[in-house]
Amino acid sequence: KLAISFIERFSPTAEQAQILGRSPPVVDQAFLEALDSVSAVRAESLKLMGVGQLQTAVRELAHELEQMETKAYDGLLRWVIDSVRELSRDTPEFSAQLKNALKRLRSHKALFEAATSEIAQARCEALSRAFINALVRGGPGGTPRPIEAHAGDPQRYVGDMLAWVHQACASEKELFDTLFYDTQDESTDDKSERVRLLAIALANVARPLEIRISQTSSEIRAPVALYRIDSLLSFYSQLFKAVCPAPESESTFMDTIESLCRRTHQQLFEILDTLADSAVSDFDTVTTALEVPASLNTLLSELAEIIRLHADSLTTSVTDYSSMHATDSMIDDITALLDRVLDEAHLSASAHSNTLRVYEQQLFELNVLATVHEVVVVSSAGLLDMWLDSCSKREDELMQKLSGELVEVLKEKSHLPFAAVTDKEGAVPSVSASQIDSFNHTLKMATDLDVSRLVSRLENRALALS
Repeated sequence: KLAISFIERFSPTAEQAQILGRSPPVVDQAFLEALDSVSAVRAESLKLMGVGQLQTAVRELAHELEQMETKAYDGLLRWVIDSVRELSRDTPEFSAQLKNALKRLRSHKALFEAATSEIAQARCEALSRAFINALVRGGPGGTPRPIEAHAGDPQRYVGDMLAWVHQACASEKELFDTLFYDTQDESTDDKSERVRLLAIALANVARPLEIRISQTSSEIRAPVALYRIDSLLSFYSQLFKAVCPAPESESTFMDTIESLCRRTHQQLFEILDTLADSAVSDFDTVTTALEVPASLNTLLSELAEIIRLHADSLTTSVTDYSSMHATDSMIDDITALLDRVLDEAHLSASAHSNTLRVYEQQLFELNVLATVHEVVVVSSAGLLDMWLDSCSKREDELMQKLSGELVEVLKEKSHLPFAAVTDKEGAVPSVSASQIDSFNHTLKMATDLDVSRLVSRLENRALALS
């Protein structure tokens, strides 16, 4: 009697059995309520499995409920997958029933993952179509214009494509949040799952985006124009990471974005390296005027604009630029390029020992150093302060060496026996009458001992005066 009473009380009603047994299922409020009821009863029956008098009846009921629940959940999954067409439009719409169905599936991990993956794949196909339409057709009635209408303006073209994808990425995140997750009570697993779904949804956008940006950047030979593309990619890469922080290995889209960043950055510095090579080559033809070659000014002009733009691109909240030096690859690569130019200037000057005296070699180095230093100071807005400090130390060391060399030149031109004083400590050198006459003549001529004439080829007038 107890077993019969238990079964009558906890068994699903005929109506519930009929609702859950339909094939294909009709997922409405009655279906969801019946499913909730069966799930609750099965959970209660499992708690009573250890009661001796009811053990057999409970086991039979639990088995019946399990079969009914499994069939209902399988039907619910099929219904969700069939309903995915609602989400395959460019502007997705979904019913409250779909959201409620997904909510029930969450208690069954495998079924929920199958449903969400199917929906993410549908969104992937929809986004791919929408992106191609935005590229070649534009909006309804031609407004906004097709993105490819601006292909002649590389910065706008690339910027419009990245902006479209970023807006789509944010919209997809919002859609998935609305469909699947309660953001007020979000677990780590929820965040990981959302990242996985976004990676799936954005996958088919990656290839057309990569082809167009790669082609655009490969045709640019102007360093400043290419830097603008590099800067756009770096900026949007950070935005995409904030919305979809999936590792590159798990996201085709993020892998593509990071690859584009690396390749564009590499292309930029290949062009700058070519300009640096030209300047270094011209160091080998330095004249006695000790002027810096025009090719160096060309390189520095491009670098100055790039440095200025890079400083402007940083957020206004960043005030300590020196703390960014360790993480900003652009700063690292620019300073490495400048260091290379200065090192090559030193080597080239030293190689002219047969045509330039030592102090002239140092004057040429200082001219190159001063030219580079001035450009960086004017354009960097504090961004390269650490490098400028090392540059100032380099300049001070050169000035010390130059002063010593100029003293030696004056000693030589005076024709006085300074060497005797150095060789015989404490001894008074003997100076012949002819040496004194020669020295007096040199003073009267006022040229050989004129230090200002010796440093007149130093382009930094302040250094020359000092």
